[in-house]
Amino acid sequence: MQKPSFSVVSFVVVTLAGVATLVRLAGPYIPPPPENRLANSNEAYLRQAGHQPIDWYPYGDTPFKLARQTGKPILLVIGTPWSQTGRFVDMAAFSDQDVANYLARNFVCMRVDGNERPEWLNNLLPLSRLRIGFAIGFQGWVLDPKGRLMDFIGRTGSTTPLDKASILRALIEVRERYEGLQNGTLDVKPGEAQALDKATLYEPASSSAAPVFQYGSLLSSSIDRTHGGFPIRGYQTLYPNAWRFQASVGLTSDLRASLDPVLLSPMVDLLDGGFFRSSRTVDLKQVEFDKTAIQNAEMVLALAVAGQIYADPLYKELGQAGFDYLLRTRLSEGGIPSGRIGDEARNRRSRRSSLATPRLRSALNPEEFVWAQEYLGLRVGQNPLMVPYLTSRFALLNSGGRFQLIREKMRAIPRPSEARLEKRLLYVEGRVAARLIQAARIWGDTERLQKALPLVEDLTVYEDGRDLKPEIAPRQSRKHLLDYLAYSDAMLQYAIATGHAPSMQKGLRTLLRAQRLFKTPTSGVFTLTPIGQSRLGARDIDVPEVVDNGWESASAQVIRLFHAYGRLLDPSEGRPLKQVAFDTVARFSGPLTGGGALVAGYFAAAAEVQDDAYILTVGHDAQKLADRFAPKFPARLVVAAVGDVRPDLQTRESGVYVVEGATVIGPLWPENLPQYLTPRLELGFADPSTPSSAPVR
Repeated sequence: MQKPSFSVVSFVVVTLAGVATLVRLAGPYIPPPPENRLANSNEAYLRQAGHQPIDWYPYGDTPFKLARQTGKPILLVIGTPWSQTGRFVDMAAFSDQDVANYLARNFVCMRVDGNERPEWLNNLLPLSRLRIGFAIGFQGWVLDPKGRLMDFIGRTGSTTPLDKASILRALIEVRERYEGLQNGTLDVKPGEAQALDKATLYEPASSSAAPVFQYGSLLSSSIDRTHGGFPIRGYQTLYPNAWRFQASVGLTSDLRASLDPVLLSPMVDLLDGGFFRSSRTVDLKQVEFDKTAIQNAEMVLALAVAGQIYADPLYKELGQAGFDYLLRTRLSEGGIPSGRIGDEARNRRSRRSSLATPRLRSALNPEEFVWAQEYLGLRVGQNPLMVPYLTSRFALLNSGGRFQLIREKMRAIPRPSEARLEKRLLYVEGRVAARLIQAARIWGDTERLQKALPLVEDLTVYEDGRDLKPEIAPRQSRKHLLDYLAYSDAMLQYAIATGHAPSMQKGLRTLLRAQRLFKTPTSGVFTLTPIGQSRLGARDIDVPEVVDNGWESASAQVIRLFHAYGRLLDPSEGRPLKQVAFDTVARFSGPLTGGGALVAGYFAAAAEVQDDAYILTVGHDAQKLADRFAPKFPARLVVAAVGDVRPDLQTRESGVYVVEGATVIGPLWPENLPQYLTPRLELGFADPSTPSSAPVR
């Protein structure tokens, strides 16, 4: 075969390059595909699919009616705008005409935004997900026309293929199984797995106490001792409640093994502050550039607790950087956006957070460039995404200010703005406000506390008589447990930090309203939306949320908040609230023990209930005294007896008291407090490696 001449080869290469350039330049002028019915949705994940060739429906009665009329199964896609997996599937599969054609012939298609409707992140297979290990940001579920769960299509590990061919093959297999069900050749009962999960969550409690020691041991076994974290099927995400649990109960070696490598990895955003949500690889090098506000706020709190307990400047520095990042995202009209959408390019690098070598060379002098390569991991061969990260504690803590200088120069490199989800959501803002107030108080940082307190004032826009709106839009009337819990939490933390009695009263009224709206007749079980289902729709989804989504589950919040309000009120008034917390702990102690980091929120809350000693200050300077002791006992409640807080004890002699159940000890000298607050060994709250002189938790 004759080889083409050099001139011919050159002509072809130049022509192809020219065509590629024209396509790139003409891109903005090429009209997008036609709109579908989701194009004008006010929910970001639905709008993300607004130009796909798929006949999407938002969740509602209409698609279920259509499924029953046509006999087609339902593809229900639950996703979030802060999921790289969801964006990839949208681009690689759902924008493809072949996939769209197959779906049109064989399925009715629905789409739900899990960021704005968070009940959907956990209400399908709420327990089995601990075994399946699917990523919450993109879930594909197949229901029969009666709304009974049949199958799952989604990411169950870092190697799960989700390209066009894989999605199409999965859809074909599901459709074949559905036809087998229809003609009786496949012996599977639709909805059986979902009904079993629901029944397990509602079944009588097997124990009145959570097996905290056993859980801590199992959590220890899930740590990656090389890379840190708690990887699941080759995938890493942040679990702030697991680290808060370990710090609070004194599991020192486990905390160091699981947390420290994560902080010395690209999961920490050194340029903007805060933390990226996940990594596609166990070694934490292939980060996904999404951020969620709640997860970041809970990371800030976890680092505040751990940093104070162990006097660790790295924890404090990174926690405060995360705090400042969240405050910088505050909208001009008030409120915290729910997250940042990742801006990965085709090579998976971030347009904002990855630093190209030529730009680094131009921004830094030769000595600084070499230092950045060594201590910020900025070598392409070792760090393919070129995201700066601390390669050692030395880089931040002992560099003589070099890190801060180089970081400022890197920040000055022109970068695109963050793509933030600026729609305001109560369940996000309330939880962020509560965690930042807690963290600032634990640090004893008056300046940051004064910046965090106005976040609670931002929440007044959600008030609607005795109820709350999930978002500011006046048309919204749906009620959600997470909104009520977030509001109650923010008001509680505001009251604890300031002694402002009206805030505690508002928080308590909201918590009791939540109990009336969302509590089921089964003790300890709250559903995320009011009980009652339409005749159409998914079956058996009125379930409690018990698994963390990278942040504290609703059931964990119920335990923590009912217990906190219960022990701060007059005992006769607080006893019924504490009983709700006890019932919720007991309800789920059995099925959650082996859940690893995914259920850390529940066990952190259960540990507080079972070892509930707290510090109460009394007298005319009670608030100042409480604020002075809060940094010394970061994992304990430290509160002033003012307003509605323990009125039965406010007439006692001025000083500091330890309260545990019905026992009140004091007033005590500060040096006597530790002996009454050491975690109790019978609950397993002690790590054998922890020195006896370790700070009290």
